[in-house]
This record gives sequence, structure tokens and C-alpha cells, in this order.
Amino acid sequence: MDLAHIDWNGYDVAVEAYARDTLRDGWCAITQIRYEVRTDGAWAGHWHDRQPAVDCTDGDPGVFSPAYRSHYDTRNLRARACVGYSDGPPHACTART
Repeated sequence: MDLAHIDWNGYDVAVEAYARDTLRDGWCAITQIRYEVRTDGAWAGHWHDRQPAVDCTDGDPGVFSPAYRSHYDTRNLRARACVGYSDGPPHACTART
């Protein structure tokens, strides 16, 4: 299973994320996305990070996020796997690509 399904149409993007926690260790599985947006004709100059899928159930079948669509032109969208708690930022993640 992929971490995220990303559908591009020029600079418009839609994304659905998936996370599955398989261990009973107190951590949650988190899929984090990172991207840049263009507002007022210029790229914002900073990254946006979101955690659309968080699973703390310690088993099947995992959690699918709703479909998210961009409101602004978007580029360089990436997804990575993380662990953390459900109410905060991820604690540790795979390297960004």
C-alpha cells in the first residue's frame, strides 16, 4: 500500500493518504505530506507540512484520509512515513526525498 495517492493536473493537486499502525508500542503511524504553494503570483518561499492520515489502532485495516485538493498552485508535494502521538507533530520520520 502506498503512503499517498497524488493526482496532478498542472499545478493543481489532489492527495489521499494512508497510514497503518501494526505495533502495540504506544506510537501512532502517521503519513506526512510536504509541499510549496504559490500565492499572489509568487511561490511562498516556505514549506507546508500536514499529517492527513494518523492511525493509532495497532492493527488492520489502517486509516485513509479524505481527499484533499489544493486551493493554490502547488509544487514539490512529497509523502513520508512517521511515528508520533495523535495530538502532536511527528516524533521521527523517514528521510525526505
